[in-house]
Amino acid sequence: MGGEEATARYAPLLVVHAWRWPAEIRPVGGTAMEAMRHHAELLLAKGVADIKAAVPGVTVRSRLEPGSPAAALLTHEAEAQMIVVGARGRGGFDRLRIGSTAVQTAAYARRVVVVTAGRRHDDGPVVLGVDATPGGDAALALAFEEAALRGLPLHAVQSSAGDPDRRRELEARFQHDVAPWCAKYPYVELVTHTGDTPLAEALPAAGVNASLIVVGEEGRHGPADLPLGMVTQAVLHAAPCPVAVVHGA
Repeated sequence: MGGEEATARYAPLLVVHAWRWPAEIRPVGGTAMEAMRHHAELLLAKGVADIKAAVPGVTVRSRLEPGSPAAALLTHEAEAQMIVVGARGRGGFDRLRIGSTAVQTAAYARRVVVVTAGRRHDDGPVVLGVDATPGGDAALALAFEEAALRGLPLHAVQSSAGDPDRRRELEARFQHDVAPWCAKYPYVELVTHTGDTPLAEALPAAGVNASLIVVGEEGRHGPADLPLGMVTQAVLHAAPCPVAVVHGA
């Protein structure tokens, strides 16, 4: 998906591969370390070749970084329009849907797309979760941007806890917030869905036939200092398609 994002945005793609010795004690002499680094270089070269074959015409650069994958990605975050990361790597438990690299990257980078193992419908709508988090405005901007770049409709999903007055308030506020983006992207078809189902459940359900789910992230989360909000965590674990996590300013 990284190559497709780069192509849609007319931007180069930077492929980052991190490597490190898998134990606290490093071997005496450089032979084993050199062999591991060489293996990492081969993996990176293969990844670049695969991307070029799958997405012809995209400009691809590569960087081999020492250390953890999340740290390597975040090193380049300031210069990137977006980070694309797989939901999980080869480590961890077989039943673990979201790995530590995806969680850490989504917690600290301003724009991250986590590519899940589910099927992505390229012609499906972009689904936006509407709530009151500080990342809501940034999520709204990215959702319209993605829909416009791909010529797809945008489905905005919001939840009200069964209170008619609260529902009307949310709908009025959303219409106010969305108006400037509708004016900027008049060719994006916007469909709104308001119901009683919590967003943590409604968004994965809406993403069954979607190309992308976009959620706003609020940052630090109370005394537990959780890396991600409850809605974001639930969506990342249950989404059947890629998920974009967007932080507010």
